[in-house]
Amino acid sequence: DQHFLRAIIAPRPVLSTDAFGDQWANPEGTQQGWRAAQPVYDFLGASDANLIHVRAGGHDQLVEDFEVLLDVARAHFGGTGFPAELSAAPFPALPGLFTWSAPHP
Repeated sequence: DQHFLRAIIAPRPVLSTDAFGDQWANPEGTQQGWRAAQPVYDFLGASDANLIHVRAGGHDQLVEDFEVLLDVARAHFGGTGFPAELSAAPFPALPGLFTWSAPHP
């Protein structure tokens, strides 16, 4: 149900941070929620505001996580655009689990 939470945030930016080795947080599931909310962001014209960052490591909040958050805040409030790597699937081979889409304007 996390995709619903992401979708109601749209078109405002939302960032998920995770780690490849953090199985307690389910990074693959995080990607599925990120992916499932993307049609709403696309529909509202904010395709680049649905953001995800997965780093190496385990269950921690590291300096890297805070640096990414600060980059997103600077981009949002400074109007510079979000880093492109935060819109890329961290698990590109992971199949999608839904078949819905947003209406086309």
